[in-house]
Amino acid sequence: MGDPVRCSPPDNRCMASASLPLRQPAPDDDDLLDAYSRAVIGAVELVGAAVVGIEVEQAASKGARGRQGAGSGFFFTPDGLVITNSHVVEGARRVIATLPDGRRHEADVIGEDPATDLAVLRVGGGTFPFLDLADSSSVRVGQVAIALGNPYGFQHSVTTGVVAKFPVGGGDVVVHSRPLAPNGLGPATLP
Repeated sequence: MGDPVRCSPPDNRCMASASLPLRQPAPDDDDLLDAYSRAVIGAVELVGAAVVGIEVEQAASKGARGRQGAGSGFFFTPDGLVITNSHVVEGARRVIATLPDGRRHEADVIGEDPATDLAVLRVGGGTFPFLDLADSSSVRVGQVAIALGNPYGFQHSVTTGVVAKFPVGGGDVVVHSRPLAPNGLGPATLP
């Protein structure tokens, strides 16, 4: 048997010979996933249990009904402390955290910093899977970041983006270019 692919001048067009098998065996699914996809899937599997959906009922103003809001957050301690966005819980009368397994827990807002758009909630009811906070000084501009959220109970909303840093008040604010979904805010971001 000769070479199964022949290229002919003048245009160097190549043609496969009839000796090639017509049907290749189907590769294993793992072989179809590229390294990028495996990294994203691995991150979701690693941290997904610590990501929560946040539902907010805000206090009613004069003559108006209270508004509903939603976002995401993540446990950063095993005893129930959650980080989310300040604007998600601003003016909250009631906050509910929904875990990936569907359990719902009342949460208390125990701290907010609107300048950095961060808030801390306390969720009672047990020990929870949690994420360690990283040192943001080791994050590099241009590094790929993965944002994992749980808005409206959609487990898990996942986006990726590229890290950028902006100088703010003597320090850097680390952000990334992930696409935003309406009210899909406060996701765990993993560089």
